[in-house]
Amino acid sequence: MIMKRQVPPGEESQIKVSFLAGYNDRFYEQDLKIVTNDPDNELIIIKLLAYVDVIFSVEPRILNLGNVPSHKGSKTWYLKLVGRDYRKYKILSAQSDNDFLQITIQPVEKRIYPRIAVRLKKGIPIGIFKDKIQVFTSNPEKPTMEISVQAKIIGNVEVSPAVVRFYVSPLETIPPQQITIKHSNSALFNIFKIDFLDKDVGVTEYLYHPANSDSDMEFDYEMLDKGDGKSIIWLHLIKPPKPRLLIRGKIRLMTNDPSQEEIVIPYKVQTRNKRYVHINAMSTVLDTRKEIILHNFDGSEFKVFTIENVDIPRSELLLKNMNNLVVGRIEEDLAIDIEQGAQQYEKKMILTLKRHLKPGEKLLNRFKIVTDIPGYEEVLFEINATCSL
Repeated sequence: MIMKRQVPPGEESQIKVSFLAGYNDRFYEQDLKIVTNDPDNELIIIKLLAYVDVIFSVEPRILNLGNVPSHKGSKTWYLKLVGRDYRKYKILSAQSDNDFLQITIQPVEKRIYPRIAVRLKKGIPIGIFKDKIQVFTSNPEKPTMEISVQAKIIGNVEVSPAVVRFYVSPLETIPPQQITIKHSNSALFNIFKIDFLDKDVGVTEYLYHPANSDSDMEFDYEMLDKGDGKSIIWLHLIKPPKPRLLIRGKIRLMTNDPSQEEIVIPYKVQTRNKRYVHINAMSTVLDTRKEIILHNFDGSEFKVFTIENVDIPRSELLLKNMNNLVVGRIEEDLAIDIEQGAQQYEKKMILTLKRHLKPGEKLLNRFKIVTDIPGYEEVLFEINATCSL
């Protein structure tokens, strides 16, 4: 936190820095970068060094058991005393009000450090499990410590991933996402309906201007029976939302399993307003080429009118690694050609590096293309070229 952003001549200001230390013995090193309007000190780098000396604690403080089958219960997980003084004290007891939590203190003479065994018993109700464990110790300064325990309790059906994520860059082909469903009894299990519901639209945090609130998008899917109680759903985002949006929702699977008639999987779709391209250049090759495909999501032909350089603010450049960094320009350092792609809704963009890069040197170029696609009238590109030997 900066106490005063503007510092008059002869005066001073303070910067307060704080960080989350965690619970492990650890050496921390971080650079604090300060950009100023002083031409002689545009960038000030202060190296922050710290060592977290844990005296006495229990880890982990949050115990995430993941997916736990209700009919099996969880495997055994362990909590342990850590810190410089853990040998001086004892675990007196550990308890929880939840009957499904099985907690056992293991004798210290059999271990190099005292630890607590934790597991969830079978028969726990399906759903989200959250509870706490109270650990009582002989340390007078920390007589009680609280551990959070969380898990997702599942029935006969196991689903992965827990959250389906799409990250969409402008005019880029979107790969489908895979959902895997496993059932303990393949002869009885069937998925007969898939719904998409509870869409929530938000603006992504990194924006400097308001987002387009148009959240219209479309999913499609195909389901494959792989046998032995395993099914795969390929989820296609055939029409993404407009740029600069973050959309969350849920996918609902309706099944014939009495214990899990309804399975809900969260999804997240985040659309970026910039497309990043990396070029790996050889020091002995001048015209390094890179081809990328511009894809119109609605399936229609489109036009690219102009390609324009975009200036990068000096304050942003100062925060990047300035060693061997070159800011490029179209035509001078980078040639761009647009050709028709294999499909009518595709264009092929050919990037050609027009300058030699020395080993370790980096070229940064930012430009925009102007199109006739609604919502993508201006698409920002950032090209990073690096040179290898």
